[in-house]
Order: sequence, then C-alpha cells, then structure tokens
Amino acid sequence: MKIVWLVAARNQLESILEYISLDSHKAAEKYTSGLFSKTNDLLKHPDIGMVYTTKGNKVVRRLIIDKTKFILYRVDEKCITVLVLVDARTNWKK
Repeated sequence: MKIVWLVAARNQLESILEYISLDSHKAAEKYTSGLFSKTNDLLKHPDIGMVYTTKGNKVVRRLIIDKTKFILYRVDEKCITVLVLVDARTNWKK
C-alpha cells in the first residue's frame, strides 16, 4: 500500500511551507517531518483516523497531526489518498 497526496493537498502543503519558510527554514523542516511521520503511520494502521464523513461506501477519515493540523484521507485496496491538509490557523473552508 502507498500514500498518494492529491494535487490540492500537495498545493496546500507547499503554500503552508512557503509561509513558514519566510520566518524559519528549520521550522518548515520540522513541520514537514512531523506531518510525514504521522501520515506514514497510516501505512501500518490505515483506519486510525476518525470517520469524518461517509458517502455511499466511501469513507473519509480525519487524522489529527497536532493541535493545529489534520488531514482528511480515504483508504481503498491499493492506496491511502490524502484529500486535504488543514492547518487550523488558516481559512481552510474558503
């Protein structure tokens, strides 16, 4: 099984990292390291996230990364798809 980030989620990550890097490259690296460490846990335990929503037979789960970040993801037979990266310090519902 592998983890696939949708383009929108990758763009969100890039945007957040660009913003953090303006202040500190080290902080941006720490952010990335923590995020990938936690998302890689999904490879061993893909259902650890709370069910966020269900539509038909598709379940979207939420994995809390820390007090300000979470991802929404979906699991199928072949991969774990990261749909959205949310940093609560941003306006993510726009």
